[in-house]
Amino acid sequence: MCIYDNKVIRMDKNINLNHGELTQSYLSRMIDVINKGVNEHPRTFAIRIDLRLPGLGYHAPLEEHDIPTSFAKTDASVISRFFSSLEAKIIADINARKRAGTRVHPCTLRYAWVKEQNNEHKDHYHIFILLNKDTYAFLGQYTGINNLAYMIMSAWSSALGLHVDLARELVHFPENPCYYLDVNKPDFNLNLDRFIYRISYMAKAKSKNINQQYRSFGCSNR
Repeated sequence: MCIYDNKVIRMDKNINLNHGELTQSYLSRMIDVINKGVNEHPRTFAIRIDLRLPGLGYHAPLEEHDIPTSFAKTDASVISRFFSSLEAKIIADINARKRAGTRVHPCTLRYAWVKEQNNEHKDHYHIFILLNKDTYAFLGQYTGINNLAYMIMSAWSSALGLHVDLARELVHFPENPCYYLDVNKPDFNLNLDRFIYRISYMAKAKSKNINQQYRSFGCSNR
């Protein structure tokens, strides 16, 4: 079952062209990730997140920690380490729930990311992740622990090699970051259109540094 075929996307309705030309290969692969996600998990929880890299001028409280942000691991593999860490945390959380006797549904992590530079030449990542809504349905309080938001912030801190309290400020959840894609609900197509419009921004050619030897885009393949 193909829920949303990128060949029939209507450019005037579903795609955000407010920021200029889009890279069609990026958009096509993101649509493919969404297709695979909703095919495996008919109730999909989708989240938009921004991940920032510490740079010059970044200051975080160091009262209880002795790891300067200048020691952060910001190499090209940082985004791969993030997703590997997040996946490991999800697996550990599911196993812990099972040991506690809680029924837990399978959950495959899917994602796409783009790396950009802002006007101040600071690198950052725009990402989205897809999860099984029967396993994770809420981010939780951003300032709390033992919830999905904290797992995401902790995964970014692990990727950077920083204490989670230092990395917390580098994870940004934009306004209304969550989307529920339930294929059995009458609002599925509406929510899907809204999500695709939201993430199509990530495919914009502007602000991508195509001259670098490092990739500006990546996504899950399963």
